Amino acid sequence: MALPGLGQFLNDEIDKAFLHLGIAIALDVGAYYAAALLPFSYYSYPLVGLVHLAWGIYSGLDAYNVAKEQGFTIGVVENGLGFSYNF
Repeated sequence: MALPGLGQFLNDEIDKAFLHLGIAIALDVGAYYAAALLPFSYYSYPLVGLVHLAWGIYSGLDAYNVAKEQGFTIGVVENGLGFSYNF
């Protein structure tokens, strides 16, 4: 969620990763300008953060669902975290 598109990149979906990153940048820039142009802009600046947060959550969930379909799992084991990937 910190960098939309990173999960898609790790899932070997390079085109989708660049698309998610590009959309995140476009949403941030667009939301910033929309917030600056709206009246009462002091109250509309959180719009930028909320839009970025919503896109980050969607991007993270998409990457998680694709990884889960591909057989990647993560879980807690006796010694810490366990990762497994099935082909």
